[in-house]
Amino acid sequence: MASIGTRFEAQGEVSERAELLNGSLQLVLDGEAQAGDDSWLCASSLSWRLGRSGEVALNEGDLTLEAGEREIAAVLLEGVAVADPDTGAASVRVTFTVDAVRGDVGATGDRLACDLEVGVDTWRGQIEVVPGD
Repeated sequence: MASIGTRFEAQGEVSERAELLNGSLQLVLDGEAQAGDDSWLCASSLSWRLGRSGEVALNEGDLTLEAGEREIAAVLLEGVAVADPDTGAASVRVTFTVDAVRGDVGATGDRLACDLEVGVDTWRGQIEVVPGD
């Protein structure tokens, strides 16, 4: 069960990487998240403006964790990305607000704090469930 303090180790593939006409990079990440013996499917989308150096604020994002009849859906609260202009890899720190749950997995208003390393084809990182305000 995902509860406050649960930490997921997550990894997967970058299933979509698109440079949009508005100057943003949009990524779709798919994979698995593991908390102890508990396995979850993980899907996320992230977007930020291209052409800026240093930390760049995320424009959009969402994250869904699903395991059987349990699901956590969350939307972007805040986040930053630092991208390598040569390789396209990025370090992303992002916090999502849980806006929907199914099953006994937490509550709306909880937060999912993520530290992700996103490569060209794969990604990995940690997702931690923290209490909402």
